Amino acid sequence: MAIMEESVKEVAAKEGEAVSPSSEIFNIPINFRYSNNAPLQYANHSTVHVGEHEIVISFFQSTVSIERAADGEEYLNRLRENGVDAECVARIVVSKSFYQALTELLKRNLPQFDKEQLKELLTQLTTETEGQ
Repeated sequence: MAIMEESVKEVAAKEGEAVSPSSEIFNIPINFRYSNNAPLQYANHSTVHVGEHEIVISFFQSTVSIERAADGEEYLNRLRENGVDAECVARIVVSKSFYQALTELLKRNLPQFDKEQLKELLTQLTTETEGQ
């Protein structure tokens, strides 16, 4: 998977917005560190709740593969009747300006994946989660 070259702060700076007031006022660089202990979860659904001053993004992983609905009408009818459970695997709270910069960053990086790469990535992720 490609690593995004731009940080949210860089995108916000291009858009003329400050993501972190302290970094803009004092011009302090942020040293991003990835801990080996940081949780890494797969999510295939999300919700976004907009508050007055912040955005809450919740990420979910469904416990049933919807793609298996092609296996038969009976299976699909059970899913329609009972629904599909999705467990929340992570929640984050961000400022509205950070959310706007993050959204722009994601939009800019999405064209890096062509349809075939996206299909391959989705297949790989689906296969990995079904084996868990």
